[in-house]
Amino acid sequence: MNKKPVKDKLAVKVYFINPNIDDYVYVIRHVDKDSPLKNTIQEYLNGLTPEEKKLGFESSNFGNENFTVKIENHIAKIHFTANDLTKDLRSPQQVIDFTMAIILTAEQFDAVNDAQICVNNTYNYEITFFANEESVDCP
Repeated sequence: MNKKPVKDKLAVKVYFINPNIDDYVYVIRHVDKDSPLKNTIQEYLNGLTPEEKKLGFESSNFGNENFTVKIENHIAKIHFTANDLTKDLRSPQQVIDFTMAIILTAEQFDAVNDAQICVNNTYNYEITFFANEESVDCP
């Protein structure tokens, strides 16, 4: 395990699914204090450590690599860009798990009461990806 000094870092919760516990649970990561929400989401996208995988944690990320974050009126507006959904998207449950993990991760911050997540400029990505519903642009 890489033990870096945590001076000038903020301890944050990054949520993942753990089927052994049958719930969303968090791991602690240390991020730069500048832009803590963005840095925390980046930690989610960076994935799990080998130790976390051994403990049964799973990531539900589906090719989301680039993203922007903006907080307005206590709403975190998080816009992801996913690459190849045909390759990376496995199931509707994966989308639900991803969405919940990001919402729980975002709402730990005092400045955030709610999170709006968009993927590929689609607000209703959950049903658009699997039910062929017409997409709604991000607010």
